[in-house]
Amino acid sequence: MTGAAVCNMAFEAVGRTLVIVHNANYPTDAEWDAYLQALLAHVTQWKDRRSLVLTAGGAPSSKQRTRMSEVVGDSVAPTAVLTTSAPVQATVGALHLRNAAIRTFPPDDLDGALAHLGLREEEKKRILLILPGLKQKVGVEPEPT
Repeated sequence: MTGAAVCNMAFEAVGRTLVIVHNANYPTDAEWDAYLQALLAHVTQWKDRRSLVLTAGGAPSSKQRTRMSEVVGDSVAPTAVLTTSAPVQATVGALHLRNAAIRTFPPDDLDGALAHLGLREEEKKRILLILPGLKQKVGVEPEPT
């Protein structure tokens, strides 16, 4: 992504963890297609995969979630979703029926989210390094330090 253009969703694989950042909008179908390709590769490569999601309120549409379910099938993966959005929290609640390892956290509890995922220290450090760039791609302001 170059210039001032902003996408609705950005992601990067950090070892066995997919890190996904959403702004307040639905991902476009093109963004979701790219994500599903990466997710399929990730599911194939990592039996102990994890996902960390940070969202300012954006989430996949019902149709997009259905397509994701087709990729992951019945597999369960620890997933931490950082959000204050009530609709996203409700969506996570619905997803919890299929994946008991999914949980929401307030955005200021990144430590709790990373602990939920059971990440090694090296994995945590790498995730902390890439998060600011993913946030910038979607136009989400980083938290003050």
